[in-house]
Amino acid sequence: MLCLLITICRRQKRSAFTLVELAVVVTIISILAALAMPAFKLIKERTQVSALENDLRQYEQVFEIYELKNTKFPPTESTAGVIPVGMDGLISEAWVLPSPVGGVYRWVNDNASPDPKNHKTYIEIVGTVEQPIMIEASRLHKLDREMDDGNLSTGRIQIFGSNIIFYIRI
Repeated sequence: MLCLLITICRRQKRSAFTLVELAVVVTIISILAALAMPAFKLIKERTQVSALENDLRQYEQVFEIYELKNTKFPPTESTAGVIPVGMDGLISEAWVLPSPVGGVYRWVNDNASPDPKNHKTYIEIVGTVEQPIMIEASRLHKLDREMDDGNLSTGRIQIFGSNIIFYIRI
């Protein structure tokens, strides 16, 4: 009879994890997650920079096509996040959305000088309170090295205050 009770007691005993085992597993998962976070951040930043580079090249082509068809660039759009006059249907609707690095796009055609060689046309990424530009300087320097001269104060990509400028024509 005693043997039967011991057998029944053993069958009722369930196998389960102890608190120590659970704590070890949670600790290991936490360490792995902590190690993975910098890699995920780096991948996210690379993706943002690549997307911005792609957007700028596509927008540059669209504005140059407009100039070929109309012999001039569209006029300046004073409001950021608004499609420039005459560009409806030509430029992607993504123009009115925040850029991959934050901020919103704005078109500038500075043709105040009588000499066409001094005209400056550029795409500006304007940082706003609602859409601040969120890119580390090192990533922006990398973008400048890939697309321009590697100096953010000269060339086609420049920093002006808290805004990023991408010149179509200098």
